Amino acid sequence: MVIFDGEHYAVVDTRVVNSLIVQDESFYSGFWNIATPELLALLKRHGESTQGFMGWSPDARAEEGVLEQGETLTAAGKAQWRNASEFRFKIPAAKVLHLTKIEHEGVYITDDGV
Repeated sequence: MVIFDGEHYAVVDTRVVNSLIVQDESFYSGFWNIATPELLALLKRHGESTQGFMGWSPDARAEEGVLEQGETLTAAGKAQWRNASEFRFKIPAAKVLHLTKIEHEGVYITDDGV
């Protein structure tokens, strides 16, 4: 994940993340409640379906948290300045703050305004 604060860039290693992302949407479908197009799209993105045994729709709940452009994030981890050329991203800066996990903990990311 590449973050830009208007002046500096940071690359967050998202391989091991502990996140608290505000759930922006909640979806539900069940036997008497047909899935919305939004829920169908969300499930399709994750390789899932609302089609159950014999074509019946099982109960399904989903929540989706979205990180939008311009949204304030808080990220915590081990930070180290590195050369931008070390990353596969084309970042228009000489140095980039690289945020990685600390030992067995992941990088923490939240949009909860903490």
